Amino acid sequence: MWVLAVVNEKGGTAKSTTTVNLAAALAERGRRVLVVDLDAQANASLWLGAVDDGQALLEVLLGERATDEAIRPAGAVDGVDVIPASRRLGNLAGHVGWSELPQGLLRERLAVVADRYDHVLLDGPRAVDLLSTNALVATDGALVPMIPEALAYLGLVAMDAAIRSVRPVLNPGLDGPRVLRSRWENRTLDARAVLEQAEEAFGDRMLQTVVRSDIAVRHAARAGRTVLSGPRCRAADDFRALAAEVEEWSATTPRGAR
Repeated sequence: MWVLAVVNEKGGTAKSTTTVNLAAALAERGRRVLVVDLDAQANASLWLGAVDDGQALLEVLLGERATDEAIRPAGAVDGVDVIPASRRLGNLAGHVGWSELPQGLLRERLAVVADRYDHVLLDGPRAVDLLSTNALVATDGALVPMIPEALAYLGLVAMDAAIRSVRPVLNPGLDGPRVLRSRWENRTLDARAVLEQAEEAFGDRMLQTVVRSDIAVRHAARAGRTVLSGPRCRAADDFRALAAEVEEWSATTPRGAR
């Protein structure tokens, strides 16, 4: 089992889009995939058609439900399972004892199903908090989607700082984030400016794959399917390329090396 956290504290950066379609692309390659939805908006859960009673993940984290009991099949994709999120995750801070829960809690909960999956994708929350820290402690790699907008770079910098704070003690083998250009349109001034900043700071950590802007992604989300299951389009080709690159990445960063 190799764990990848798809994270960005800025909303609207194609984080859930990346998680869902990457999961489908990995499953298409014959991999067993688990998506863990850590975002209270539950976009990935809804997109994948995973039925939830509203508190499955919360109960897993609080030790009130076994991890395998919270797993649901993704109705939209064969070969993908989901631990769904719900809006109740947004109220975690209000739960008695939540602030005292260990930062490695999610890693412990996932360890019990490690032999069932090749890849686990964590759709990270939108804030840097205890939940996002748990994601960074549990993961073998961190992927930050970056859209071609001026403020997108700030979310990337914030996640890099969060990883640097977690890494020394809690996950010493975790490398800096890999950057994915998503919903990318090279012709805009913002895209050129953001790319210049990102390449200067993260040059060797920029993924080769670029997920190009494609209206087919929006149509797929509305239809409750992944972009890979519809008519061939450039975004589907890009997510297939991303899956291949992620597998190469996982092969060079095996679990247990961290």
